[in-house]
Amino acid sequence: MSIGPPEWPVAGQTFQYLFNLLSFMHDTATYGDLVTVSVKPALVYLVNHPDLVQEVFVTNHQRVGRGRTTETLQYLVGYGYGLVTSDGPLHLHQRRLMQPQFHHRRIAGYAETMTEFSHRHMEAWGRQGAD
Repeated sequence: MSIGPPEWPVAGQTFQYLFNLLSFMHDTATYGDLVTVSVKPALVYLVNHPDLVQEVFVTNHQRVGRGRTTETLQYLVGYGYGLVTSDGPLHLHQRRLMQPQFHHRRIAGYAETMTEFSHRHMEAWGRQGAD
């Protein structure tokens, strides 16, 4: 038995995922820190807690693979062998290429841009609500 949103017969949660991704991802977090989602033909695990993300992607990254779900992931996210959809040595190579962009000094530099972007969108939403 999986812990996650209700499944539709045969299709699982595939249609909810494909047609309303943002809402679907938000709703799955209400099911807990580790959620199973049936995106046919795969069973996908969504990790919703920072400690579990650390455990899966850092502490035990060599023991946790994507297995046969790699092809499904590639189909669902819409690109080939990128950082999210690759595994093993290719993933490690791509991760090392990206790592400098995630240094704490770089992240701190992104904060101003993200804050400005958020404020602009909040203002735009406020104007839309006033119409």
